Amino acid sequence: MKGIARYKKVDVESASNGQVLVMLMRGASVKLDEAAECVESDPKEAIQKLRQVRDVYGELLASLDDATAPEVCASLRRLYGWCIRELAQAEKEKSRARILGVGQVTDTLLEAWTGAVAEAG
Repeated sequence: MKGIARYKKVDVESASNGQVLVMLMRGASVKLDEAAECVESDPKEAIQKLRQVRDVYGELLASLDDATAPEVCASLRRLYGWCIRELAQAEKEKSRARILGVGQVTDTLLEAWTGAVAEAG
């Protein structure tokens, strides 16, 4: 394993669940920006990036724990589901506007999760 890959692996393995969540959201935000930039010029590349973000949202959905905070989980379940559906439509329509809409939601979530993790710190 090369140096940067080893560093990233150690970084993720030593991070708290909250920190991993923030890393996932930050990565999703970057992928959405990249997909929005290339959706018209390189649709195949955009589709790959959109699928990666859908995978992130799928993992987030699977990790929700209703026993801890059922109302929050229900709201996040709806929001994450909406993001997944919008990304599927964006892929089908090659829609930059849909990608940017999910990007705005993702950035808002990233900001909220970053603040929550820092506060729990």
